[in-house]
Amino acid sequence: MDSVGRVYDRFLQSRSLVEHSTQGSLARTQTALSRIELGLNEPSDNGLSAQIADFQAAWDDLANHPENAAARQQVVDRGQTLATGLRTLDHDLTSLRASTLTELGGVVGDVNDITRQVAQLNRQIQVANISGNDTANELTDQRDQLVAHLAEIEDRLEGRRRRGGRQRGGQSLGRSERQGVDDIGPGDAAAGRAR
Repeated sequence: MDSVGRVYDRFLQSRSLVEHSTQGSLARTQTALSRIELGLNEPSDNGLSAQIADFQAAWDDLANHPENAAARQQVVDRGQTLATGLRTLDHDLTSLRASTLTELGGVVGDVNDITRQVAQLNRQIQVANISGNDTANELTDQRDQLVAHLAEIEDRLEGRRRRGGRQRGGQSLGRSERQGVDDIGPGDAAAGRAR
């Protein structure tokens, strides 16, 4: 055998990257929505909608019997219960936001590490191709695995939106491949954007 050739379908690779990215995004969305659903505690007999209904019913009772001290106290009690429920929901959503931002901070580090590795592999692939070294295919496979992993976590920063004409499916790595790697800062993660 004189040489080893690499079979590569650009379309299939692009679709694979898009689907990896979509799968990661859907999993994160499901996790976040599940946590929100737990905070809302719906449907249930003591969830937020039940607390609002009880508060409104207490006001109805008071409107029908304004002289009744028990009806007045019931409005106060149910109002306090509703306020407690709203404070709990606020706390849960604030906690979810904080944990999401913390997760994004970790993702920023992962993205920076992976893009550095991809840029390094691109340089090694270029050298291997110029020198006629047989390791170019192996290096290209390593790069493709890193790009697939990057596609899985890319949506944490992108929010599943196309920005500035950038395309999915690995196209966003073009600048890194040509010019090196730009780091993404923690402030970018907090703002939900990538540079």
